[in-house]
Amino acid sequence: MNHNVEIISELQSYSFVKSFFELSDESHFWFEWRLKALLQQLKEANIPLEKNLKALDVGCGTAVLRKQMESVSSWDVDSVDIDYHALQQAETGRGRTMYYDILEKREGFVNAYDVLFAFDVIEHIEDTKTFISAMLAHLKPGGFLIINVPALQFLYSRYDEVQGHVKRYETASMKDELKNFSLSILSLRYWGAANVPILLLRKFILNMKKNESSEDVLKKGFRPPGKFVNNMFKKIMKVEMSLLKNPPLGSSLLLVARKAA
Repeated sequence: MNHNVEIISELQSYSFVKSFFELSDESHFWFEWRLKALLQQLKEANIPLEKNLKALDVGCGTAVLRKQMESVSSWDVDSVDIDYHALQQAETGRGRTMYYDILEKREGFVNAYDVLFAFDVIEHIEDTKTFISAMLAHLKPGGFLIINVPALQFLYSRYDEVQGHVKRYETASMKDELKNFSLSILSLRYWGAANVPILLLRKFILNMKKNESSEDVLKKGFRPPGKFVNNMFKKIMKVEMSLLKNPPLGSSLLLVARKAA
């Protein structure tokens, strides 16, 4: 348990489904796939990993992304969330671990970061315009906004409902979210094309089992049934990424954009 969580905002009663954090392990093929997709797009956007940049991971959960990014870069990643239970499970890193609501835009945090991550966060938000505006307030002019979201609305299922997803995204709907902000889109790309038929199957199965608890839906919807299947998907990931640099669709959508200087 992390005893170094800094309390910046007043504690709220919010708590995400706890079982998901128990499944959040960087050895899971999905987390590895997400990281590799991210690193590919960072490289193409010429965002340096070797430079000592200051990053903020919004809605960090148990800070899996920080652990991954600090292991492959010289960045210091501050991790923030409004789920205190999740933050207590986060491993410490070079960056700070903070209970902080970015909507407050507190002094010392505004215009403070070179990079801001919102990985699998904005699909939970009803008022996305206010939330994106708050995120951008924390970025330095010329800083990079990096967003990952679940993709393709036709894949929306009971799993998404249990996760608290308002919707899934396509490239057009993501561009629409950002059109009123001073941002330049450097890269907007699907990843995980091979996962699409699996998610369709998941949708069908979960729709057939409407009486299952939220905990069971999350576990069955996200956890691979054993190490063999997990490793098999890692091999599929390598094949797809070597053959498809820009998949026409995917289970997720990743954006790299730059705030106007």
